[in-house]
Parts: sequence; C-alpha cells; structure tokens
Amino acid sequence: MKALVILLDGLADRPAPELGNKTPLQAAQTSFLNSLAKKGINGLMFTLSPGLAPSTELAHFTLLGYDLEDFPGRGLLEAWGEGFEVDQDEVVIRGSFVSVAKESCQFFIKKRVPTFEEEELVELSNALKPYEKDGIALKFIYNSQRQGLLYLKGKVSSEITDSDPFFPNLPVLKVKPLVKAKDSLSARRTAQMVNEFLTSSYKSLSTHPINLKRKDPLNFIVTKWAAKVPSSFVKFPDKFGLKGAMIASSKMLNGLSQLVGLDFFQIKKKPASADLYSKIKLALKKLEKNYDFAFVHTKAPDEAAHLKDPKKKKEVIEEIDKALAQLPLKRWSQQNLLVITSDHATASRGELIHSGEPVPILMVGKMTGADKVTSFDEFVCASGLLGHLRGKDLMPLILNYLDRINYAGATPYPDQKICRPDLNLIEPLKAQK
Repeated sequence: MKALVILLDGLADRPAPELGNKTPLQAAQTSFLNSLAKKGINGLMFTLSPGLAPSTELAHFTLLGYDLEDFPGRGLLEAWGEGFEVDQDEVVIRGSFVSVAKESCQFFIKKRVPTFEEEELVELSNALKPYEKDGIALKFIYNSQRQGLLYLKGKVSSEITDSDPFFPNLPVLKVKPLVKAKDSLSARRTAQMVNEFLTSSYKSLSTHPINLKRKDPLNFIVTKWAAKVPSSFVKFPDKFGLKGAMIASSKMLNGLSQLVGLDFFQIKKKPASADLYSKIKLALKKLEKNYDFAFVHTKAPDEAAHLKDPKKKKEVIEEIDKALAQLPLKRWSQQNLLVITSDHATASRGELIHSGEPVPILMVGKMTGADKVTSFDEFVCASGLLGHLRGKDLMPLILNYLDRINYAGATPYPDQKICRPDLNLIEPLKAQK
C-alpha cells in the first residue's frame, strides 16, 4: 500500500458573521470532501499543541514525524530552497527590505512592500558591504522580491531572536541571545553582530541616492529565522522505511524536503483548482512507480485567508473540492491510504497571521473502515474515530494503516524506529560458510 497526504494550507478558520457564524470550510459546498469523510475516519488535529498558532515550517516538520527540538531554523530551508549553500560553521538568517521611520530613537516599519524595480533592489544590496569583526565574518546576499540572506561565519550561533516584530505598531526589535542558548557567548556575539549590521545598514540605505528620491524608502533590513546546518539528521526513508516525494510550489518546502530526504517536485503555482489538480496528478504518477509516500501541498486556502475575506476563502475551498472530484481518489484509496488535512488555521478575520484552532483530518483507505462523520469541517470531525490528535501522531497512524508499523514490544533496530523490519534498514546475521 502507498500513502498520499494532501495538505490544504491554512484550511481551518474561525466562525464569521458574514457566513452565518460558520467557518469558510463549514459554509462551503464541499460534496466531494464530505463523501470522503463518510468513507473514512475523521478527527481534529493540533499540529503543535492546543492554542499555539503554528508556522508552516514547524507544522510540516512535525507532521513529517520530527521533534521540534531537532528543527534547525527556517533560514536554512529558505537558503537551500533558493539554491544557496550553507557551511557547517555558518549561520544564515532571512533579511527583508522594509521602509522604516525613526521615531523616539526607535525604528517603526511603515511599509513592507513598497514598489521598487529589481534593478534598484540589487543596487541597494550592493551598498551593504561584507565586513569582519571579532572573528565573525558577515555578508548579505540579495535574492529577489525584497528578500535576501544574511550569512555569519565563525564562532556563531543560531540561537538568537528575530528583529522583525511581525505584528503591526511595534518597533524593530533588538536581537538578543536565547535564554536557552547552549553556547551563550557565541549567541551573544552573534546577536551583537546582527544589531550592528541593522544599524549600519540603516545609515547606508537612508543616504543612498535611490532612497533619497522616494517617499517610502527601503531603508532597513529586518531579520528572522536564524538557522544552522545540523551536525546529524535522520532522513525520512531511514526513519520510516518509506521512499517519499514532496510536490509543492514553495521554495521553503523545497528546502525542507532536502533536510528530511524527500524528493522534491516543484510545480509552478496556478489558480486554486488547477494548482491542486496538477500536483495530485503528478503525485499519483510517482506513487504508481517507485514511491511509497507522496505529500502534496497547496497554499490556496492560506492565501485567501490572508486577504481577510471569509467569503473569498469559502470560494477557494469550493474550487479545491471541485478539483479533488475530478481525480480518481476514491478508487485509488480502496487499495491504499489517502489523508487530507491542514497544517494550521489561518483566521480570515482579525489581525493574527495564523491562529491556534485545530484542523480537521480525514483518512480513508483499505484498512481504515468508516466512522459516523458525514461532513468534513472543524466541528463535525470532532466526533470522528481519530479523536483529537497532535501533529506527531500523523506518521505513526500512516504506518499503521499501511500495515508498516512495528510491534512496540520488538526491538529490531538499535535506534528504535517505529516502522516494521525492512530489509533496507536491518542487518541480517550472516551464517558461517
């Protein structure tokens, strides 16, 4: 049996008055998703834990069966996904151009996406010169769309805070070492170096000829997602005995695939229905060949929610349902395992980026049977057989319904894998000649 996971990013939501106090998923006409829910087992899932608002990268890392303490930082995933290398002794941080105003000796972000030509952004980036201090070398590499990567090399630590406040009406933050930093001295020096870069970049960018003639100058670099290459990491095939593929459009998910050992197949993002249809079609082809596990991601519900328009999100969900209905998923799931879920809730009302509500999950396959759930949404699925799950429960459940779970009392592996003994992962005892 094979497993297909369809991840509808940001699917869950909160009730909206303009939808009759229903969530966009509840209000949407989703006859195909409902028919799948009737054929399988259902539940709700907190990818991290109740109330926490997961980021996409942490939710996906957990759903793929990894512990959060092993997450190396999103900056690494961004760098790898964009084709940049990162050395073992380097820290890489996402840096983004913004427009700030200096008020009461603080920097306030006035505009995140002013209109600038790429040629102008490259020229601004060239004003940010590499330099070295106290054994730490620093450089900024521009990529595209007002974003780049800040590299620090030497005795550096990724255990530092972000300067980007994320939320509105807050000043740019001073970068500090994390309280839990393993090497507090390196973390303190790294934070100090980043703070010096931030203030010096403001001076360089504010006086640049391109910015002097602008009402909203791109005069600051805010930083986030410090990361470092892990010294060791167990890859997905070695952890679960499954050869896996990731089909997505996101560069960050490309980087995540490289980290965990999934083969990445990038499809250029399209409108909601066409985007998902083309990705699932490719996934089914990969599963027909030599893949055991395929993970399909679409950003469409999340992007609709960020517009803060519940009705628009409802329409996108209905488009997705129509796309799913055009694929042979019911027939395929009769001999395999189909999972449909989300990574987090994205509230289409209010100021939160993501929110902490649970996401619905359905599993339909040869071994699942069916519970009494008749529709797929954040409330009805609560009564399903799966109950309330955490993200870390997903991979054990998948292995179970693929008949690939190990017997918990058996110890065939020195590192206690949860997949049943696999000839590619065990070492047989050799008989003497």
